[in-house]
Amino acid sequence: MNLATALRTLINDAAALYDAIKAYLDLVPAPAVKVQSSATVSGGYAEDATAVIDYERETHHHSDERGDAFIGWSAPPRLKITSTQLQGANIVMHYE
Repeated sequence: MNLATALRTLINDAAALYDAIKAYLDLVPAPAVKVQSSATVSGGYAEDATAVIDYERETHHHSDERGDAFIGWSAPPRLKITSTQLQGANIVMHYE
């Protein structure tokens, strides 16, 4: 489904048989994931402009060049962080 126009996308051959079953593919938008950071664990978390969210690989990258950031995230309850890795000055979190 085209989210802008609400039109459905036909994924099989419409010119096939007149009694063929039409198959449609409705695209579901990616879940809204937001990375937040703060200089203190109890302090005001704000959306992190340096975070890069890769919906296809289900990862998000946070640049922690200062080395003192606390990371939080906002996501649907069905998603959970499955691993955290340091890659240079980046923190890479995988989720599913």
